[in-house]
Amino acid sequence: DFSAMLCGHTHGGQICLPGGYALTWDARCPRSMSAGAWRYHRMVGYTSVGSGASVVDVRLNCPPEITLHRLCGSS
Repeated sequence: DFSAMLCGHTHGGQICLPGGYALTWDARCPRSMSAGAWRYHRMVGYTSVGSGASVVDVRLNCPPEITLHRLCGSS
């Protein structure tokens, strides 16, 4: 069992409707875990949308991100 998971990036769908809903999706995870912070049972995780593009060199309504995490041990 893991209590935390930091995931790679999904490009966030790259081309999204206003509000960030991706028009295409090729990630093999539920949309609820495809971008940002999420929780699955007792595990917390974060999936970045990344900062680049693939196939088509464009991002629409899907701003790039570089995420910095500060991990602290429990006390």
